[in-house]
Amino acid sequence: MNGMIVKITNLINESHIMMEINPQDQLEDIFRAIREVWNIDESIFVLKRGNDLIRRGNTMDSYGICDGTELEILPNPMGQ
Repeated sequence: MNGMIVKITNLINESHIMMEINPQDQLEDIFRAIREVWNIDESIFVLKRGNDLIRRGNTMDSYGICDGTELEILPNPMGQ
């Protein structure tokens, strides 16, 4: 199995999901899962790993996202 499991914690509503990803997947896959699972508009949240904001257009690998990585959803201070 090439997949890795990452934990995505929603600090807006204090819930989380475990998601299977591949290193070459695009970050859009995580954003899509967030939209579907929590039914929230992307303009109201930011995704971060540690102190780094995660932006679209890159692969999981480019941010060093690997098996066991924990990501967090926070309210976007610039959002609606």
